[in-house]
Amino acid sequence: MEKSRLFICGDSWINFGYPGPDLHWTDYLKNHFDVHLLGLADMDNISIIYQLGQVPQYKEGDRIIVVFTEPSRIFRRYMVEDYVKKDIWCNKDIKRRSPYDSDLVNLQDLQFKMWVSGMRKDEINFYKFLKLNLSKYNPIFLTWSPEFAKKTNDFVELIEVSSLEDEGIMQDSHPGITGCYDFYSRTLNLLNNSIKPIPFNINSKL
Repeated sequence: MEKSRLFICGDSWINFGYPGPDLHWTDYLKNHFDVHLLGLADMDNISIIYQLGQVPQYKEGDRIIVVFTEPSRIFRRYMVEDYVKKDIWCNKDIKRRSPYDSDLVNLQDLQFKMWVSGMRKDEINFYKFLKLNLSKYNPIFLTWSPEFAKKTNDFVELIEVSSLEDEGIMQDSHPGITGCYDFYSRTLNLLNNSIKPIPFNINSKL
């Protein structure tokens, strides 16, 4: 039987290179769906929403997952043309190479303070509106960011799992081997709780 298409938007939690082939949570989902990864590393939430522009015309059974990131990240398209050409998106690259370091750091801090204080309510309402208007896809909105979840927990699911660092693999906050399996099984349950997850291979190695 043909698998239903699943379109996944987000940041590096979508396509980070670890923990290895067939061990990422999106790889597990390929056992059940025809998975299309639209996410890119270090994206902000506005850019993540724009990834939905790549979703083709709806076909019966299509599903969408959007994984939101930290609310402090600034809109990447504001970067100067030279940086866009070089595909330099992430915060660490901006801070290292941009002549406007302090301005960008201050902007990120301001973004975060506005989120915590509730000044970005229109943005949150838009995300909620978007989920309602994608209803034919029966979308799943997730986040790994507790700060993002605090303001959106009525329509976004927070999924926290063990990281590569927690599992003693490397100093990195992305999901580890067990973390990826947990993220997969919890996401699969949200997509269709009648589908049984494939078994976790406890002997999996990088």
